[in-house]
Amino acid sequence: MAIYRLKNPIQNYPWGSTTDIPKLLGAGNPDHEPVAELWLGAHLKAPSTVVKDQGEQSLLDLIEAEPVTVLGADTVERFGPRLPFLLKVLAAEKALALQVHPTRDQAKDGFERESALGVQPDAPNRNYPDRNPKPELVCALEPFDCLAGFRRIVEIATDLRSLHLITIGKAVERFVRSQRTDGLRRLFESIMLMGNERKLMFIEEVVGKAAAAKGDRYRWIVELNRQYPGDIGVVSPLFLSLMHLSPGQAVYLAPGTVHAYLRGVAMELMSNSDNVVRGGLSIRHVDIPEFIKILRYNKNPIEPVKPRELTGGAEVYEVPASDFRLYRIRLGRGVKYVSPRKRAVEILICTRGRAVLRAGAGKDDFVVRHGDSFLVPANSPAYTIEGEGMLFKATV
Repeated sequence: MAIYRLKNPIQNYPWGSTTDIPKLLGAGNPDHEPVAELWLGAHLKAPSTVVKDQGEQSLLDLIEAEPVTVLGADTVERFGPRLPFLLKVLAAEKALALQVHPTRDQAKDGFERESALGVQPDAPNRNYPDRNPKPELVCALEPFDCLAGFRRIVEIATDLRSLHLITIGKAVERFVRSQRTDGLRRLFESIMLMGNERKLMFIEEVVGKAAAAKGDRYRWIVELNRQYPGDIGVVSPLFLSLMHLSPGQAVYLAPGTVHAYLRGVAMELMSNSDNVVRGGLSIRHVDIPEFIKILRYNKNPIEPVKPRELTGGAEVYEVPASDFRLYRIRLGRGVKYVSPRKRAVEILICTRGRAVLRAGAGKDDFVVRHGDSFLVPANSPAYTIEGEGMLFKATV
């Protein structure tokens, strides 16, 4: 089977950038709509389109017609006749939801529970539209700010004590005395579940203290309150690790890891799932009790993922997720990327520069520019990429 160019759907969420994804694609945006995400994959809601000589075809339909040819026999055996991952380009002008994703067992239980209650799969209040877990890997294309996992308990305690918060003074004292994970859990849950009047008083106090304090953490509290006034997620930088990812740095978010993307442009690779449980910072459905139920309290801070260098300008981001693997391919003078002969299905996207992709006996050569993307079926012949620029590769 040949390698195919892809056309990919765009998601216009309110938090998106009006410029970053259009710039990547070399496209205009005359209406200045927020362009939040570019989806590359076979998601049921918005699949990519395969460009063939005889016309165009949904990637979903191509996989349904030839699952083993496209995905590979091993992939079909492990995951069934479905693409197990979804690759995205994410461009955030505003912060997006404080959220967690379920494990496989939690997703299965949640899906069956909501289905039994008659909640429609596409209902806006549905947390679990499918049975799949949703680990994620986000890799910065440009400087990217996010919250990911809990900070060290001693750091949280030090900052809370220094703010002298009246609204939760006694609770902070108990936490500072214990400085244990169960104490952090009690304090964080009590804040998330505050009644509306007390919550607004607490947020007002925190924002006021943050405005007078120094440091990125406090500036983000003020900024989040500007974006989502009165939302309990505004205080999350007090508890969560604030990460500033440089281009090429990545962070892995296992199921249960609390996170929020704040600003920037990144590649995001995840299991092909829509299961999101939001705790705040969103105009979409928020379910704080379920958010608390799924949430895990990491003992050590989340660390950036360092890629391992391979040959031909390639690097791999190795993470404990069976559904996906992300590679970065950096091309330059004298650097030629040669694909493995045996491999599963792949999706490629060029994010910078210009290259030539050659497959088979040379009849399937492609000129590759930034924004171009390709489906490489599992049974396609080995291919090479040469030029100047950068590509990302998603596979199983």
